[in-house]
Amino acid sequence: MLFGLGFCALLATWYYLNGFAPLDCKEPPAAKTSLPIIGHFLGFYRHQIGYLELLRRRTFSSAYTLKVGNIKTYVVTEPGLSHAALQSRALSLEPLSATVATKMLGMSKTANRHFGIDEHGHFIGSPMLTERRLEFSKMLASGPSLTEPSQVASNCVANAVNNVGTGLGKHDLFGWLRDVITVGTIGGLYGPMNPVALDPTLVEDIWTFDENQLRLSWEILQSLIAPAGVRAVNRIAAAFEAYVLEGRDKLASAAVRSTISSAQKLGLSLNDYARLEVFNISVATVNTVPTAVSMIYNILAKPALPQALRDEIQAVLTHVNTGSPDPSGSSKTKKKKRKMQLDISRAAETCPLLVACYQEALRIGSTPTCNRAVLEDTLLADAATGADVLVRKGQRVSIPTFMLHSRDQIWGGDATAFDPWRFMPGGSADAKGPGRARREQGFVPYGGGLHLCPGRHLAKIEILATGALMVMGLDFLAGEDGKAIVAPTYSEATGAKKPEGETRIVRIRRREGWEDVEWSVKV
Repeated sequence: MLFGLGFCALLATWYYLNGFAPLDCKEPPAAKTSLPIIGHFLGFYRHQIGYLELLRRRTFSSAYTLKVGNIKTYVVTEPGLSHAALQSRALSLEPLSATVATKMLGMSKTANRHFGIDEHGHFIGSPMLTERRLEFSKMLASGPSLTEPSQVASNCVANAVNNVGTGLGKHDLFGWLRDVITVGTIGGLYGPMNPVALDPTLVEDIWTFDENQLRLSWEILQSLIAPAGVRAVNRIAAAFEAYVLEGRDKLASAAVRSTISSAQKLGLSLNDYARLEVFNISVATVNTVPTAVSMIYNILAKPALPQALRDEIQAVLTHVNTGSPDPSGSSKTKKKKRKMQLDISRAAETCPLLVACYQEALRIGSTPTCNRAVLEDTLLADAATGADVLVRKGQRVSIPTFMLHSRDQIWGGDATAFDPWRFMPGGSADAKGPGRARREQGFVPYGGGLHLCPGRHLAKIEILATGALMVMGLDFLAGEDGKAIVAPTYSEATGAKKPEGETRIVRIRRREGWEDVEWSVKV
C-alpha cells in the first residue's frame, strides 16, 4: 500500500509539472476521466485497447485528445480523418518504431543512435533504418523471394489437415490454428532450424508478448506491471541469440537474411538484434492468426457458405497423380492416397467468394491500431464532413481500426455480422453513393497509408490457403455431436482478437469422401 501511495504521489507531481498545458481550440477535445491523474492508466489496465472505444462514446467527436501528463495522443474515430492522417507525410511510423520498440523490448541505450535517436531521446532520423524497411518490404512483395516462405507456411497448414483422423477429435480451434500458422510462418521466414522448431514452447511466449505490448510500451516499471511480457521477451531474445551464434540463420529466407545483414551494418549488438526479432516475429504472426480463425469460424457458422466455397475452390484443385483437374473427389474405394494440390495463386481471379471471405475476416477479425508520430504541426481535414483538426508536432496520432470496422454508421446495421457478400461485385461495400467513400476509408487492413505492413502478401496467401484447405479437407461440428458451429464471441481486452469460451471447442474429422486425400499447396 505504501508503494502504491508513493507511486500515485510521483504521478501527481509529474502531472502537476507537465500536465496542465491547455489544448489549442483547433485540437481535438480532451477525453475526460472520472479519476484525475491515474484514471487513464487504470482504464487501459482494465480494458486494454477497448478503453479507447469507451472514451469515444463519451466525447462524441471525430477525434479526441488522450492526455497523460505532457504526452498527447490524438485518437481518430472517423474514416475521413483517418484517411487524411494515414496519407499525410507529416505523420510517420518510424519515430514510434524507433523510440517505443527499443524501450518496450529492453534494448540497450547504445542501440538508440542506430535507430536515429539522439542523446536526449529525440528521434532525428536514420536513413539506414528507412532503407532497411524498404528493402524488407521489397523482399516480401509478390515475387520469387515471397514464394519459398509462403510455400512452407501454406504446406504446414496442409500437413496439419493431412494429420487429422477420420474420427471426430476435440480441438480448441483457435489454439490449434494459432500453433499451426505460427509454426508455419516462422518456418517459412526463419528456416527449418528456427527457434520455434527447436523449442515449440516459444509459441506461447510470442502470444504472451502480444498481450502485454501495451503495458510494456508504458516504459514504467515493466517488471511489475507486465512481468509475463518481460519474461517472454527475454526467452525469445535468448533463443534468437543462439539461432545466430549457431549459424542456423543461414537457412532463413532472403528477407530475414537481409534483416540480419542490415543489423550488422547498423552495428547492433547480437542481444539488441535478438530483441528486435521479438517484435518482428510477433508482427509476422499475431494478425494473420485472428484473421484466419475469424474467417474459418464465420464460414462454418453459415450453413450454405461451405458448399458454395467448395464448388468454387474445385476449379483450383489438381489431382497430382494424373496431372489433370479432379472431377469430383467422391471416390472412397481407392487404397492409394490421392495427392491433391491447391493452386492458391489462381484464387484471386477464380475464387471471388473466397477472397470476399478473406476481406470480411480482415474487417472484423484483425483490427490493428495504427499509430503515427506528428513531425510538424498539421491540419487534418475530413473532406466528407468538413471537419478539420490540428495535430501538434511531437505528439502521436492513433487510429484504432476496430472503431471503424465495426460501426453501424459506416457499414450498416449489421456491421458486426460476417457478410462476405458485401465485398462481392454489387455488394454493399461496392455500392455507389454517398456512403461509399466512408466505407473505403473506413476499411484499414494492414495498417493503411504510407507504411503498409510488409508481410501483407505472405499473410494473404496463408489465410486464403488456410480457408480453402479447412473447407475442402475437413468436417467440423461444435463441442457436442450434431451441433452447428456458431460465430465466436470476442473480447477487446487482449492483444490480437481471439474467441472466448466454449465457442473455441470444436470436433474435427476428415471430410466425408475425401479421407484418402493428401493435400499440398502451390503458391
